Amino acid sequence: MGERRGVKEYLLDTNSVLRYFLKDHPTQAKIILEYLLKAKKGEIHITLPLVVFVEVVYSLSKPYELKKDLVVQYLFTFLNIPYIEIEKRSIIMAALILFRDHALSITDCIIAATAHMTGKELLTFDRRLKRIKIPS
Repeated sequence: MGERRGVKEYLLDTNSVLRYFLKDHPTQAKIILEYLLKAKKGEIHITLPLVVFVEVVYSLSKPYELKKDLVVQYLFTFLNIPYIEIEKRSIIMAALILFRDHALSITDCIIAATAHMTGKELLTFDRRLKRIKIPS
């Protein structure tokens, strides 16, 4: 349990990701960085669940009141770390671009990106969401 091919597996939670970005609790930020370095060396495996990504966007935007551009910058940097498994990485990347370019919630952006990338039609009454053109 909790191991893949003899390598211990971890799921990141929102608090861990926030500590990594904000460094507002230096001891916790250092611990997260140490785990990321272990993942980089292949000593452990770390996964970022989709739901945590959504909560991180919300937390950075609302309670921490960071500007949208900074939130997007942080998350693009994190999403480009190759040694972290990110659930639905390609959908999250597309959603983050939509989030950056439009006045939509991250959840709406994920729904729109998922519909586009899976070839499904988006069933919504949200006029702003209907008008979104997603680049291929």
